[in-house]
Amino acid sequence: MQSLQLDMIQYDCPYIRTTYDHDVTFYTQHWEFRHDRRALESRMLVTGKSNEDLTQALKRLEDEKKLKDLTVLERKLEQPKSTRGSTRRTR
Repeated sequence: MQSLQLDMIQYDCPYIRTTYDHDVTFYTQHWEFRHDRRALESRMLVTGKSNEDLTQALKRLEDEKKLKDLTVLERKLEQPKSTRGSTRRTR
C-alpha cells in the first residue's frame, strides 16, 4: 500500500467563504472521503465570537449549493459572566 500525507488549503471551500463574512472558526474533528459516493463527510466544531455570528454562519452554510446535508448535533451557548457575588476590593 502506498500512502501520502498532505497539508492543504482549499480556497473555494464553503467553510472558508463563510469565515470571510462571519467571525467563526471551524475545527475539523473527523473527515472521510467516501469514494463510493465521491463525497467528503466531515464532523466539525464551529465556534463564533457571538451567537449572532454563529447563527448567520450556519444559515449561510445551509444555503451553500456544494453542501448536500448539514446537521447540528449539539449547540452550547456561553452565558454572560456575572460579577454578582465577586469579592472585588476597592481602596
